[in-house]
This record gives sequence, C-alpha cells and structure tokens, in this order.
Amino acid sequence: AGKEMRLFGKSKAAEATAVPSAVSATQKLKEAEEMLTKRQKFQQSKVDKEIANAKEKMKKKDKAGAVTALKKSKLYEKALDTLEKQLFNIRMQIETLENASVSQGVFSAQKTFATAMGGINKNMTPENVEDQMMEVREQMETYDQIQEALTETLPGVGDDLDDDELLAELEDMEQEEMDALLTDVDSTPTALPSVPAGTPQIAVARPAAVSEEDEELAKLMADMGKG
Repeated sequence: AGKEMRLFGKSKAAEATAVPSAVSATQKLKEAEEMLTKRQKFQQSKVDKEIANAKEKMKKKDKAGAVTALKKSKLYEKALDTLEKQLFNIRMQIETLENASVSQGVFSAQKTFATAMGGINKNMTPENVEDQMMEVREQMETYDQIQEALTETLPGVGDDLDDDELLAELEDMEQEEMDALLTDVDSTPTALPSVPAGTPQIAVARPAAVSEEDEELAKLMADMGKG
C-alpha cells in the first residue's frame, strides 16, 4: 500500500527536500521580517513602560518598586537586543537572496546566448567559412572571365583597318576644313569707308556783327590816341 501511495503522490520526505524558488524563499523571509519588526516595536514599548514605571516609583520614594521595574526593563531590553540581531540577519539573507537571483538571471541569459551561438556556429566552422570564401572567389573570377569574353571584339570587325591610316584620314579632313575657311575669307570683299565727291568745303569763320555802340567806342578810342 505504501508503494502504491508513492506512485500517485509525493512522499513527505520528497516534499520536505523540495528546493524552494528564489521568489518563494524571499517572500517567506520578508514575512519573517515583518513579524520580527512588529515584535520589536512591542518589546520596545514594554521597555519604555517599565522605565517610566521606575521613574514614577522613585518620585513616590518607592525604591524597591523602582528597582523591580528597572529589572524588568533590563530583561525586556535583552529580549529586544535578540530581536534586533535576528532582524538584521533576516534582512541580510533577503539582500543576499535577491543578489543571487540577479546573478541567476545573468547566468541564465549567458546560457541562452551560448546556446544560440552554438546553434549559429554549428554549421559555420572555420573550415566551412574558408571553403565558402574560396568558392566565392572562384565565382568572381568566372564572372570576370565571362565579362571579358562578352566585351571582346568579334573576328572580322575592323580587322582590315589600320590605326595609322585612320589618323592620317582624320588629319586630311581637318586640313580640308581649314582650307575651306581660308577660301571663304579671301572671296569676301573688304568694305572700305566712303569718300565724299567734289572739293571739300572748308568752313571759314565769319566775324561777328559789330554793333553801332562798338563802332562809336572804337572811334572814340582812336581820337584819344591821336591827341
């Protein structure tokens, strides 16, 4: 019967040894932190209460009661100190676990990268890359040879033409053009400026008309010269 139960369900020992996830472990630690924080506040209130009680006893001259209250506060302070240490440890564990979770995430990402790169490089070894590059170079050489063959001059096209003869013919054509230009210049009459017919007329300056006042003034000056 025990074996049949194990077939259909996990044993208690297996459940106890099950590894908790980082999330669940962190959650449990934070619950413990919350509980210890509440307990710490309660314990501190008890310490404060006994100290206040001791001060009140002293005002009433009740030394025995004050000592008893002070002893209680010391006991509560000792328990409070224990709670503070436990709380510190819990918080350190939370911090460590969270950092470990981050590291686990980084490790998982790196593992994913390694797996992906492994798949990429599975059929891309250095030997395969070198073989492919050789094939590419061969194909490029074949392409160049094809292009050279396609641009090669076909037999019989211009084989009977000599380059020197073609250049001489071009020079003759240029000379003929120059001669034609010179012939056009010689046959064109040069236009000369026109010369007026007949004897050229020379303009003679005519004296300006003399007024009567000027004549009288001239005579007066002559008479004064005689005298």
